[in-house]
Amino acid sequence: MARIEDRPIDIGYIGAVKNLEVFELPLINEELITEVKVETRLLNIAIVTGKVWRGENLIAQCEMKIFINKIND
Repeated sequence: MARIEDRPIDIGYIGAVKNLEVFELPLINEELITEVKVETRLLNIAIVTGKVWRGENLIAQCEMKIFINKIND
């Protein structure tokens, strides 16, 4: 979103990882697709879910708590 709005990108720090599931490990040079969805955001904390895909196969997923250091308020 920041790039679309032509503003600096905020820096985030992973504070916690919850419910991490790794179903398979990728091989060297395999193309992976990462999907991140913001579930909840309150002040400078965001709860996100992340999924990693290899083709149509889900190979990992988790929930993370991200602390955001806002550059532009």
